[in-house]
Amino acid sequence: MEMNYFLLNHETAIRFGFFIGILALMAIWERIAPHRSLNTPKKIRWFANLGLVSMDTLAIRLLLPIQVVGIALFAENHGWVF
Repeated sequence: MEMNYFLLNHETAIRFGFFIGILALMAIWERIAPHRSLNTPKKIRWFANLGLVSMDTLAIRLLLPIQVVGIALFAENHGWVF
């Protein structure tokens, strides 16, 4: 059970570590063996992609709890029991 507590208590750090690790791996891979020639500068493309990841994360962290509460209120108003 100690491992479960460790994972639950450090979930954010573990997720972030995997994200950074995979991001670094992909950056190295792109540098070593690019699939095609670039039409836009790499800095602009990476900035846009990381911006999309950030917006997606914020949307999920904010909207998902709001949706869950909304569904619970809807179910309560209609007499549904889960």
